[in-house]
Amino acid sequence: MATALAPALFDQVEEALKDVMDPELGVNVVDLGLIYDLSWDDEADALIVSMTLTSAGCPLTDVISVKGAVLGLVAVAGLLDRYVGGHPMAGTAHSGWQAGDAALFRDAPWVVSVDAHVDAAVFSQVMHLALDCGAVVVPAKSGEHDTAVAAISHLPHLLAEALAFLR
Repeated sequence: MATALAPALFDQVEEALKDVMDPELGVNVVDLGLIYDLSWDDEADALIVSMTLTSAGCPLTDVISVKGAVLGLVAVAGLLDRYVGGHPMAGTAHSGWQAGDAALFRDAPWVVSVDAHVDAAVFSQVMHLALDCGAVVVPAKSGEHDTAVAAISHLPHLLAEALAFLR
């Protein structure tokens, strides 16, 4: 069973981890913000370092229904060169593992952004991800996507919620 580290020990371990460098970026894993938890496994008598892995050349995509806001945040983070927005237009009213369906994306539209900054190689990787899931790729600019989704998805949801309050 894992237990939390005492604050002083946590600080010592975190300081020691500053000597662990990301091999591609040349920056330590603490300053990169990759460490999100440190705990002690009593049974294994071992330190557990929970962290996010990253790669400098890794393509970046998302599956969020609004592209413009994500595009802006990606730009602020300086990651536009490897970002291509995505939005699989599929889902159910259910959630959790039990609601999983291997065929969820089969023949479903999957928007893949074609904004001016998009690198063709990254676009190709995101497109193939969608195709490998059985989806139909729909290229669109982020703004065009957001306008269409607002009209065909978000607006009906807002109207339904407003009507529900009229009872």
